[in-house]
Amino acid sequence: MIVRSSNFATFKECPAKAHFMYELGLARSGGKSIDLLFGSIVHDAIDMYNKTGDIQDAFALIDSIKWPPSTKKNPALAKVFVRLYVRKQNGKKKLFSERLFSFFLGQHEWRGRWDGLTLETYGLLIDELKTTNWRFFISKPNDQFISYYKAARERFGEQVHGILLYDFDVARADVKQEVIRFTDDEVKVWEEETLLEIDFYDRCQRNQVWPKRPASCLLYGINYPCPYIPLCQSPNTAEMLMRKMFVVSEEARTLSW
Repeated sequence: MIVRSSNFATFKECPAKAHFMYELGLARSGGKSIDLLFGSIVHDAIDMYNKTGDIQDAFALIDSIKWPPSTKKNPALAKVFVRLYVRKQNGKKKLFSERLFSFFLGQHEWRGRWDGLTLETYGLLIDELKTTNWRFFISKPNDQFISYYKAARERFGEQVHGILLYDFDVARADVKQEVIRFTDDEVKVWEEETLLEIDFYDRCQRNQVWPKRPASCLLYGINYPCPYIPLCQSPNTAEMLMRKMFVVSEEARTLSW
């Protein structure tokens, strides 16, 4: 089985949500939200800078996007983030930007993508760029971060010391840095718990029973409810609501387990 951190994290939040999002590929009509769009643009602009070394190339990419109206998440703020990111580098050596990886966990293949790799005086750090609302974000436990760390240790050995997190704080128009480290014991416990969760997913898929976890409906706050709440609240009209409120994203379906 092929596993990705986004699918895995969603399944742990709520199996029903993972079923709607990845198995069926349902996305709310209207395209990407400004939150997802803004995060993608900042990410791509920084990747452009890392590859060319010219901040103007990053700005040109930002200007090439057709931006929806937004009072806060706009091209100017995206450029501020790029400038702050460049300043935070302070001469750090980037060994690469955007690199696919995979490793085996039991008989399952875990796939992902590193944002980059930084060489510090004491070793290597895996870059991770986030524009997540910090109120709902935790660095530990975090399946994405620990899987990135495990993959890097398998690829580059003990010279990898952790994750270099860049937190893009929209509210303060600031970029904060944090180094997240993991012990061998933490990795071992994560592997064991992850295998159990994958087995649970396998049972859900075989039986086509996807439990709902109501605690996750408002996991990211009242302003960011789960988009599939209408389908769970009205199972008798779910098929009609799917047609009226959702489109099928083939991209999401290809990411299904």
